Amino acid sequence: LVNGTFTVNAAGETTLNTVNAGVISGKIDAAGKTIVKIGAQTLFLTNSDTGAGANNVGAWKLMAGTTELRLSNGGSDIFGSSAPITLNGATLNIRHDGDNTANMQVLTTFANNNLTIGSTAGIGSGSYIGSTAVILSLDRIAPTATTKTIKFGDLNFGGPLGTPSLRVNIANGYHLEVGAFTLVKDALIDLNTGSPNLTINGNISGNGTIQKTASGNFFINS
Repeated sequence: LVNGTFTVNAAGETTLNTVNAGVISGKIDAAGKTIVKIGAQTLFLTNSDTGAGANNVGAWKLMAGTTELRLSNGGSDIFGSSAPITLNGATLNIRHDGDNTANMQVLTTFANNNLTIGSTAGIGSGSYIGSTAVILSLDRIAPTATTKTIKFGDLNFGGPLGTPSLRVNIANGYHLEVGAFTLVKDALIDLNTGSPNLTINGNISGNGTIQKTASGNFFINS
């Protein structure tokens, strides 16, 4: 448990290995730095203070286990404003209550965070790694919050040698909205538990095939 400021001084990437579950409830000060989450256990991020107390992170790579964010109306972007997020072989839980009511809301807290599924590094690149399945889970904390849509920035699929898979699970009427959609090769989108809606609100570009499975709805508003 980290209650105070979590400061990253090292240049480049800093790895957090959650052998046991961990909580960072204080400010994350990592401007221009990349935080890489590995390890099978869950990392909870709960600081949604505004102003000087808001998190400041260059980028995130969630590579194993679960990362869970918890916040409600008026909270700042826990990832850090405009920080890109890479998901590869990991689970991301967003627990955002919004106004804690049953009123429909589009929650734009993460609207400037682009989300990449799998690796976009080229096959001949020294940084190439395989792309494995990921899960994005959207739900509430408070028992009264329902019918919320979580909005991210652009949704990008990597995987030059294989199809990366995104499974979206929801409960309590939560759904997912993104901006533009790009793919390196193919993209598998599994709109699974809770029949989530996925809405694309930008251009779709890239090579390959988009495959949608399960009972959720896939809306394209390009």
